[in-house]
Amino acid sequence: MKKLNLGLLGASGRMGKTIRSLSLNSHFNLFLAVCAEPCSEFTFSVFDLKNVESDILDQVDVWIDFSSSEGLLGLLMATDKLKTPIVSGTTDLSSKVIKKLHQSAKLR
Repeated sequence: MKKLNLGLLGASGRMGKTIRSLSLNSHFNLFLAVCAEPCSEFTFSVFDLKNVESDILDQVDVWIDFSSSEGLLGLLMATDKLKTPIVSGTTDLSSKVIKKLHQSAKLR
C-alpha cells in the first residue's frame, strides 16, 4: 500500500507535534512540514509556505493544519489549483478566512 504524502502546517506547535508523533508509523509519509523550527523527520521542512516550489506542493496528498487563521488562508490560496484535501483544526477563524474556506471547498 502506497503511503500518502502528508503536509503539516503548524508542525512545531503542540498539536503539530502530536500529529508528527502519531504519524511516524502510519499510512503517511512525513513529506512537508511548515514550522517555526526544523522538523527532521519530514522530507522537507520550511518556515514559510511561500518558499515552497509548486512541484513540491503538488506531491502532497493531504494537508493537516493546526496553525492560525492567516496560515490557513495562505494554505488555501497555495493549494486551490492543486485541489489538495485539507483537514484543519485551526480555531478562531476570521470572516475573511471562512469565506475563502467556503470558496475553496467548492473547488476541491
